Amino acid sequence: MATIIDSARQLLQLGTVAVVIGYGNGTGSKRRTLFVRAADQADLLIFDDLCSQNLAVYLTKPEVKELGRAAVIATPSTLRAILQLASEKQFTEGQALFIAVGQSDNATVVSKLEEIEQFLADAGSTSSQRQSDLEVGPTEIQALPR
Repeated sequence: MATIIDSARQLLQLGTVAVVIGYGNGTGSKRRTLFVRAADQADLLIFDDLCSQNLAVYLTKPEVKELGRAAVIATPSTLRAILQLASEKQFTEGQALFIAVGQSDNATVVSKLEEIEQFLADAGSTSSQRQSDLEVGPTEIQALPR
């Protein structure tokens, strides 16, 4: 699997997209939205636990649409937002590509809504397993003394 930076660089080098919307260093330890338009700028992209902003919103902005076809660094929550935008007819399939990321720096490039749904299904099965490991069963709960 490719990394986010490798995927972004390749998409820009091949001319598949005109811009990659991702995360860059902000003030202090904060992250900010970063618009990368050249392959040699892909190294400025970062992805860590501080990258929490949902980047899907940028796909509806006219000034971003004017830049040309975009690729978006997309967490599972961003991908779910994309599906919602598509259901509301605010986004159409093929308008952008998504560099889908889960729990690591590994990236999967997806472009079709079905691919997004499959990525989310795969990511959901691993996260629901982790969630079930954390759940407390009713036999483990004890009454507090009064």
